[in-house]
Amino acid sequence: MSKSPNPLRAWRAVDIAADTRWKQAWSPAELDALFGWANAVSTDELQADPLLASRLALDPPQVLAERAVAVRSELIGGCGMTLLSGIDVDAHDHAQIAVALVLFGATIGSLRSQNAVGDLLGHVVDVGADASDPTTRIYQTNQRQTFHTDSTDAVGLLCLRTALEGGASMVVNVEAVYEQMSAHAPALAERLFEPVATDRRGEQPPGERPWFEIPVLNRTGDRITGLYQRQYIDSASRFRQAPQPDAEYIEALDLFDETLNDPELYVQMNFRPGDIQFVHNHSLLHDRTDFIDRPDPAKRRHLLRLWMSLPGDRELPDVFAQRYGRTTVGDRGGIVVDGATQRILVAAPN
Repeated sequence: MSKSPNPLRAWRAVDIAADTRWKQAWSPAELDALFGWANAVSTDELQADPLLASRLALDPPQVLAERAVAVRSELIGGCGMTLLSGIDVDAHDHAQIAVALVLFGATIGSLRSQNAVGDLLGHVVDVGADASDPTTRIYQTNQRQTFHTDSTDAVGLLCLRTALEGGASMVVNVEAVYEQMSAHAPALAERLFEPVATDRRGEQPPGERPWFEIPVLNRTGDRITGLYQRQYIDSASRFRQAPQPDAEYIEALDLFDETLNDPELYVQMNFRPGDIQFVHNHSLLHDRTDFIDRPDPAKRRHLLRLWMSLPGDRELPDVFAQRYGRTTVGDRGGIVVDGATQRILVAAPN
């Protein structure tokens, strides 16, 4: 990371509108290399050996290694996100697009399990899950997710198909949110540095409680690092032994939500098929609006998702080990439970 101050460290919507370096496009040479690499790996091989992608990523095509460094640098030391465009989803089999994403993602960082069954490649689709069920992961529904972070350094989302209506992505900078809260209600802003119980939604590691206690805001050196999912904080109240936030802390959470949703702070983008969005979970929170899907299941909204741990990323406080398993830079995060085996499913599970 450059030693000079990052002008986009606490960006607001107007800053991102003026500085579009986060919008990037694959070059023809990169796409040729990407799909040449992906086509040399069968989906059967990758599904039989989920660690194959990590081994192959040790020696990627040079142009892809350079692109991966550029994405990772923007995540860690730039504005915290990249939108990479140019894949023609109609020109490639969707299974091979999935392979390409996995290989490129493993070049950016180590892949992490996204759920209790060990998926290294996630399929973000509406499976009709009940959003009010405290065991439901919100991405399995068509409801708005609300601003949140994932339990990993960075997330990558590749759009295969869009919804009929809605499903826009929103991203907001946690340091800008903290600055605005501090200017209006400093006492409430400081409360968010206190631990709060957050529901694991039934996906707890062996020996751990069904909730963890990590502050929404954390000071890591001279940076602010966020960890947040309001629905999961609220649903942690179902555990009698979990500490319950007091009235002032709830007021702080409400103000945090209000500030996250300030249109002067967040940016909204509509995915197009073939777009890949990478987001840094420590500096940004992301969201998705609700959506209406197409009646034909074969044409419904479908995103592919990766969770990645980034070499060279910021140090995290020890308290993050509750959720990340460990805080070792480049080897942390993800969801690991008893009996889970890492897997890669290139097609969405039925």
